[in-house]
Amino acid sequence: MAEVKVSVIVAIYNVGKYLRQCLETIVGQTLREIEIICVNDCSTDDSLEILQGFAGSDERIRVITLPYNSGNAATPRNTGLKEAQGKYLSFLDGDDYFEPTMLEKMYKRAEELDSDVVICDYYDYKADGTIVDRDHYKDRPGVYAYLRQNDSFSAEVCPDRIFYMNSSDGGAWSMLVRRSFSLSFNLSHSLSFNSNYSLDDICYTYCSLALAKRISFVSARLIYYRHTSSGQYSAKSDYLLIGGIDALASIIDVLRKHGVFEDLKECLLNRMLELFRKWIIAPRDVQLFVLGYSELRVKVIQVWGIDKYPEQYFYDKETYYWIKSVCEKTSEDYTYSLLKRIIHRETVLIDKCFGKRIIIYGAGYCGAYWFGKLFGICDIVMWVDMTKKSKFVSSPDEIKSNICYDAVLVAINSSEVFQEVKAYLSRLGVPNDLIIWMPNDYLQKE
Repeated sequence: MAEVKVSVIVAIYNVGKYLRQCLETIVGQTLREIEIICVNDCSTDDSLEILQGFAGSDERIRVITLPYNSGNAATPRNTGLKEAQGKYLSFLDGDDYFEPTMLEKMYKRAEELDSDVVICDYYDYKADGTIVDRDHYKDRPGVYAYLRQNDSFSAEVCPDRIFYMNSSDGGAWSMLVRRSFSLSFNLSHSLSFNSNYSLDDICYTYCSLALAKRISFVSARLIYYRHTSSGQYSAKSDYLLIGGIDALASIIDVLRKHGVFEDLKECLLNRMLELFRKWIIAPRDVQLFVLGYSELRVKVIQVWGIDKYPEQYFYDKETYYWIKSVCEKTSEDYTYSLLKRIIHRETVLIDKCFGKRIIIYGAGYCGAYWFGKLFGICDIVMWVDMTKKSKFVSSPDEIKSNICYDAVLVAINSSEVFQEVKAYLSRLGVPNDLIIWMPNDYLQKE
């Protein structure tokens, strides 16, 4: 048998709706010398049937069904790790999929630069079917510039930005990892996937970045990451904050064992606090929100004395003010202040749009949110989106027609994408003073 260059480990649970696309993009990879280890976590839909069909027509596919449902992606991934024989490891969830050249490009870069870890960017595949093509590193200016100036790096040479190098919020699916490197830490310090709610891979990812001797970067989006609310494990948003706090403790434990924690402490705390600020509004369950809020104050802020850190310690100044707010407010007060912010923001927008002729730009979640809020309050003369078209949603180019409007509401969360849209609308002839930006992520600004 030819050398296995890459082992692709696929964790699968009730993703029959997406699984064929996932597997087709793996078996169709331009790098042929791969093995595909599919670990079925006792799916109750047609996932196993689909797996068996693919395995019957491609000998590179191995199907493993766990004896019981683990409830997390860690167990399937760890099972796959034990079975893998490839020189490198790639991880994928059964509802995501690859670009055709993904493994070839990542493998080639790893071999050229003798890398323990290779990273790349990805596409966001939204629940409404929209595929967002954007550079996730542009939101991190220091990282963006560094990756384009250096062929390879490690935590030793860039300790102040190492945990920002992964394009996602800690997902292992945007990495290729040398198996011998991964095994060396598994054997001595149990550096494997942690069965930690919906954050089973963040410890593996961040510890891999921290401990790798050489990391390289492929400047391309090579994976489609699907944002879905059913089936795969990523749906457990209620547990993001609680899981993240536990993951932080696990990461610190591993880094301490390897004697690198003090060197990387500032970067790690900054990165995790920024994620906590993002995740604090995720729980839909009030009790889980209160529990997460309490653990944030006690297990993170108090334990590390973060409330005593000066403003210059924080990479993101909004996170500094957010920490102060969390320290000063009970969970009830914090929730109340968020509600006031919602009411104020929506009131401002409604006042701006009331009785006017409005074009809404953006048909994703944010656009649908504001469409529902403004319907009947103003005259929505057009709803446009660059990628998502339907009988209700038109191309932005149609704004150039002789349509009358008073304002264009850009319903997009990313400030970077908004600037691109604003420039695009200007080229279409829309005056800047008629462009309104209204994201719906302002809950994070508290």
